[in-house]
Amino acid sequence: MLKHFIVPLLIIVLFTNNAISIPADQLNSLNILAHLYNLYWPIDNTICTLGIGVTCDSNQNVINIVISNAIPVVPGSGGVVVNTNTTVNLDFKSTGGQYIREENLEEAVISGSGTTKSTTTTPSTTTTTPNTTTTTTTTTTTTTTTTTTPIITPTISTVPVTLPPMTPVNFTFPLLKSITLTRVTNPPASYNLFDYTANLPSLETITISGQGSIYPLAIANSTKLTNITITNSTISALPSSFMNSLSAIKYLDLSNNNLGYIEPGLIIPPTLVQLNVNGNSFNEIPQDFCAVKSMTMLNNIYITNSSIAMCFRCYWDYVSTWFNLPFNASTPCTGFSAPVPVNVPVFEGQLLQISGTNMGWGHNVTPGLTMVIPNTLFTYKIPNKSQGIQTTMLSFSSTNNQTISWVYAEPVINSVSTNQGANNVVLTIFGDFKTVNSSYIFSINNQITTASYTPSMIQVVLPKTYEQGVKIFNITTFYGIATLKMMYTQKFPIVTSALVNGSTIHFYGAFKSGYPLSLQINGVAADNITMVSTEEATCNLPSQIQPGNSEILIDQSGYIFKSDQILYIRSPVQTCPNPCENSGQCVDGSCQCTDNWVGPTCNMQGMDSSQNGELSMIMAPSTPTATFAFKDISFDFKVHSIQEVNYKGEVVDEVPIVNWTSNSTSEDTIVYHNDQDSPAVTVTIQLSRQPRTYEFAGKTHSLDANAIKLSMNISNWEYHSSLNYLRVVLRTNLQQNQETAGGCSDKPADLQIGNSTGSTIKYLTMTKNGVVFYGKFLDVAISDGRVSYSSNTILRMDEESMDIGIQMPRCNVCIIDPDYSVLLNPNKDDSGDNCNQSDNKKKWLLPVVIVVPVVGASIIIVTVIALKKKFYIYTSGKSIKFVSRSSRSD
Repeated sequence: MLKHFIVPLLIIVLFTNNAISIPADQLNSLNILAHLYNLYWPIDNTICTLGIGVTCDSNQNVINIVISNAIPVVPGSGGVVVNTNTTVNLDFKSTGGQYIREENLEEAVISGSGTTKSTTTTPSTTTTTPNTTTTTTTTTTTTTTTTTTPIITPTISTVPVTLPPMTPVNFTFPLLKSITLTRVTNPPASYNLFDYTANLPSLETITISGQGSIYPLAIANSTKLTNITITNSTISALPSSFMNSLSAIKYLDLSNNNLGYIEPGLIIPPTLVQLNVNGNSFNEIPQDFCAVKSMTMLNNIYITNSSIAMCFRCYWDYVSTWFNLPFNASTPCTGFSAPVPVNVPVFEGQLLQISGTNMGWGHNVTPGLTMVIPNTLFTYKIPNKSQGIQTTMLSFSSTNNQTISWVYAEPVINSVSTNQGANNVVLTIFGDFKTVNSSYIFSINNQITTASYTPSMIQVVLPKTYEQGVKIFNITTFYGIATLKMMYTQKFPIVTSALVNGSTIHFYGAFKSGYPLSLQINGVAADNITMVSTEEATCNLPSQIQPGNSEILIDQSGYIFKSDQILYIRSPVQTCPNPCENSGQCVDGSCQCTDNWVGPTCNMQGMDSSQNGELSMIMAPSTPTATFAFKDISFDFKVHSIQEVNYKGEVVDEVPIVNWTSNSTSEDTIVYHNDQDSPAVTVTIQLSRQPRTYEFAGKTHSLDANAIKLSMNISNWEYHSSLNYLRVVLRTNLQQNQETAGGCSDKPADLQIGNSTGSTIKYLTMTKNGVVFYGKFLDVAISDGRVSYSSNTILRMDEESMDIGIQMPRCNVCIIDPDYSVLLNPNKDDSGDNCNQSDNKKKWLLPVVIVVPVVGASIIIVTVIALKKKFYIYTSGKSIKFVSRSSRSD
């Protein structure tokens, strides 16, 4: 018997967002859900505003879906989904199995057990349900009655609507983050939640409760899915295909289902942090679960001690809280293994991987030992070498241990060779690089460079024009970084000297056999070029080349050499800067004096023995300075530095001469050295007691009595480029004793420079109160055993001092030979009012001549340094003695 009850009418105000519409593909996907679960959803822009479980963001993208108390539609039958407590529709199932829908029902007559309220009967209405079933409903006035027949009164959350036809396309919600399906009543046949291809790239959370058949979930492209909850269902197996598709899962709750076994091929995702399988029907703790970082498996009443996997038995003190099982802790642990190689090559801080079985969960382990995958993969961080540890015991538990030993094996670069080929330059780096793999990174001056590798050799192909200079090679490998700094320069073509013989020019240096050679002089192409050997090439002197300094450019198969410091075309007749006096003769641009006349124009004579006591020379022990003093005038002579200069005239390297050591090998000889390997310099200073002659650059030169001669041997200079050359910097200072200043002393020094061969100087004099410093310079040097051009230029000059540069070609062994003398005019009237009087008296020369042959791969300048002390040099007749300043009595 049907009774009546009243359902209050609730008015729902719908708000429509006209500015932004829900994307069509998302509306269609909502329509699919509405059809699957027979939801009375309005498939339009109002659906996000009704509070019926669909949430959208400000751009009308669906971001959250909640479906609860739903009855899925069985394919081919009628069905209804009801939701929440907003009751505006009622659906009843007739005895014929058809659904009867009442629109705006206020009173209903029902049968069965329940409470009804008497109301006024209204006319019956005929409606059509979403599955097009026609039903008739009649309402009557009745009183409250208790019925005995069970009734179904589901609640409905939406106003009655007719769903549009369902288009079976992809299930698409690009920004959907979570979907919840709870308390779903199972129809006679289960229905999969996602029966369509799903496009859910932003999905993070799925919650399902009460659903019968849930697999397979269409989540293959949900790479952000980290949380899944499936509870209170009837699933009995954990499918491997489902688990293996969870690439980002962290938390998986499968509690209170009917799980009892695992499909073959299951792989626990390495991202999984927590697994909950409480309240299921497992009869064992399977070996597959050994890879789970943390889990709970309570209330699985069928598990016994014998069905617990060994990995859990071995670490029961740590995992026992995961289970509510009485376990016999005395059960032996077997199957532990953590094999590691002996003396494995490593680098500081390396994470050494250790694979094995039953290795545990990383609880109370050796410091530095870290679990990656429970029971099967750990890492151990190699300590710094400074700790002095190369073996240790790795503890995985109180009983499971493994000894490991290692050796620190950083890569090493031993040497680098270069090969200038016809098409390119090949650099070969030799060393011990430990292994060959894709992690090799090779760089030159922090620029990553393509290279080929073997464990002991790396080859790099570079263009012919690759810039010369300092190169820092870095090789980064699995074991660390190897670094080598070296100078890269071309091996050919190189010219160290040039000789003009008639109309033929001979170039000496380094050339490559079999490579074509071209040559230009001052931009004019030379002809009749012949490579005599790998050390000599010749050509004809172009007729249009004028005397003077010349620039050469050599191209050998694309490798270039150029210099303006090597070739000098001399005039047939060389003149002296000033006329020679006192019967002196001009020879090769210099005055050759006779009859004891000296000086640049042979107008001075040496000092007599009575004046020897007035001259002293002071030498600093570690600073390259020699001070000559006569009366109130002192002259400092300093070989200041060696510079490497590039083709543009720019200084690319400079070695100052400081902090040298010395020792005396005899009464007249002192030897100095710079205590370095690159460059290595040895200087020998000798006193010449008697007049003598010596040969230099194929000519005879004289050395007066009581002169000082310097010999220098320099090796292992590393040039930055094959185009660079060396320059010796000489510094001079002329000073007046302040106690005797006045009169002529206030006048600046008189400086005279003799220049007869273009820009190079032949001599200079600095005169102060009758004391003259005289420097004589040759425009030739010895380069690798051959005579070569050497120019001399003034780099800096003021009233009392100057810097002089002696340029030399690029050479392996170089010798230069400037002469330095102190010339005196002992005129007692060179002061006061006599400053402007003509000095017609004969000038006197005290021969303190410094002859400086310099030998080596470069020139490094030294001054007279003796025995870590300062000395006086006294001359008396034929005797010259070194006397310590500290022992001299004034």
